[in-house]
Amino acid sequence: MFQNTRIRSTLSIFFALEMILGLSYCLAQAPLSNPQQPSGGTQSGSKIVDNRAILKYVNDSPIVAQADGLITNISVEEGKAIGEGQVLVELDTRLAMADLKVATKGYEADKAKAENESEIEFNLLAYQLAKLMTESQRTLRDKGATSISEFRKTELEEDKARLSGVIAELKLKTDRLTSEVSLAKKEAAQVQVELRQMKAPFEGIVAERQKQPNDYVRTGEKILRLVGMEKIHVIGRIPAQDVGGLPHLLENAPATAVVSVFGKEARIPGTISFVSPVQGEDGKYRVKMEIANMQENGHWIFRDGMLAQLIIDGSFREPTANRPNPNAPVNRR
Repeated sequence: MFQNTRIRSTLSIFFALEMILGLSYCLAQAPLSNPQQPSGGTQSGSKIVDNRAILKYVNDSPIVAQADGLITNISVEEGKAIGEGQVLVELDTRLAMADLKVATKGYEADKAKAENESEIEFNLLAYQLAKLMTESQRTLRDKGATSISEFRKTELEEDKARLSGVIAELKLKTDRLTSEVSLAKKEAAQVQVELRQMKAPFEGIVAERQKQPNDYVRTGEKILRLVGMEKIHVIGRIPAQDVGGLPHLLENAPATAVVSVFGKEARIPGTISFVSPVQGEDGKYRVKMEIANMQENGHWIFRDGMLAQLIIDGSFREPTANRPNPNAPVNRR
């Protein structure tokens, strides 16, 4: 009995070793599968997929003070829809308006001088008269009816009239240049007035309001935040190996953004409009696709910060054989 038990144990060990060797052989013959890709980017067939793309507003801008001053009016509240060019914030313009009035009056005075050619006309007539007097004195001198000194005086008056005309022309040129400088000062003063009216650069919604009327602000201080809701960027990150290290192949590639909203999937087709020329530390390239926002019951659906799936059609990629070899020698002939 003891011998039978020993035989059965030996057979069990033998069968176990045979199963292990058989399993090892099967694994050696099976093709190795790729490790599971991270959730940030996968490649499925001819598709390149980023499962963690993010939505960003195309137009998202702070409204900042363009000059130092006291806020006299903020015409909008948070959440209010506004149109492009609408005045949002006004600063105290009293000093700026006074400077504009002074500059305007100065320009009007200088312009009047620049347009006044009467002095040139007078000097021209005086020169013509002096020339006639000189000719008359020359005739008298030739007849011996006048002295040489009187003739010289007449010539001197002619030269004086001629030079007076030259000076008048130079003065008119100077007056015209002065008028141009005065016009530039007037325009600069007008700009200072306009800088104290901050207008909406695009149509959108006021997302934040950080200042109140009667607050004093410095140039560059943020007063409002304005976002445009109509256009959205879908921003993804694509591993370099998915494009064979040639990120430019992604430009203008067909793509689809998949956004989950209220338990439903919205699929928006488009094309990749931007590919970063710089590879990130994570070995990925940042890409963008612009899509149009959607509305439901008068409310915008897609919002900044929402996650999306970005699916890029990979069929645009060149065959590996046609790709340039960066290590190939350069023919410099």
